[in-house]
Amino acid sequence: PEHLRKAGYYCTNNSKEDYNLEKPADLWDDSSRKAHWKNRGEDQPFFAIFNHTISHESQLRKRPHTAVQDPAGVRVPAYHPDTPEVRQDWAQYYDKLTEMDQLVGQNIEELEKAGLLDETIIFYYGDHGSGMPRHKRWPYNSGLHVPLIVVIPEKFQHLAPPEYKV
Repeated sequence: PEHLRKAGYYCTNNSKEDYNLEKPADLWDDSSRKAHWKNRGEDQPFFAIFNHTISHESQLRKRPHTAVQDPAGVRVPAYHPDTPEVRQDWAQYYDKLTEMDQLVGQNIEELEKAGLLDETIIFYYGDHGSGMPRHKRWPYNSGLHVPLIVVIPEKFQHLAPPEYKV
């Protein structure tokens, strides 16, 4: 965000900052739970990060939990024991992903309502695998494979790599 700020962008982070490094004092215009691109100056370009932590490790085993996914129907990876407890954890993880999908949908809806959806490049990504055992903090594919979705509006298609597919 440092270079974007120098270029006049309003840069916000809502609000995860565990960089494991020293944070420069002027990195963000706002880095808090209230940080939002809506707080920028009129017609000011923006770079905004929204950290949805609903599927993080700390959220996966909170009980009681009203399951949406049926634990009996979830796929348990071969490296986990197939027990009712593990099935419950995986079902709850998938429920949390569904909730997170709704939160991301709200972010997109806000852009659309503001007339900015066709003006905004959206990056959706994860910083590690799920919060399940053998995922986060482990150098296995289950911890290293992360989601990355990039949505490039028509007006910016010329900036996309040739292999980009809409």
